[in-house]
Amino acid sequence: MLRSSTARREIFARADMVVKVKEPQASERKMLRKGQTLFTYLHLAPDLPQTQDLITSGAVCIAYEDRHRFHRRPAAAGADV
Repeated sequence: MLRSSTARREIFARADMVVKVKEPQASERKMLRKGQTLFTYLHLAPDLPQTQDLITSGAVCIAYEDRHRFHRRPAAAGADV
């Protein structure tokens, strides 16, 4: 984890692509720029400020979601699911 805000600013300034495990914090969203790509977990529905910040940044923002496994047995081939 980056503890220095200076290091974080430098990385955001130099990187063409930012990959994060968690959604970007407000301070990080302000560092995004047009032409940069953000690949991270995004849950935008309940977070209008985050959505607006990402649109304003001009960055290409790609969201992923984690896949939950509930430890169920796989359905038999052809079975109704």
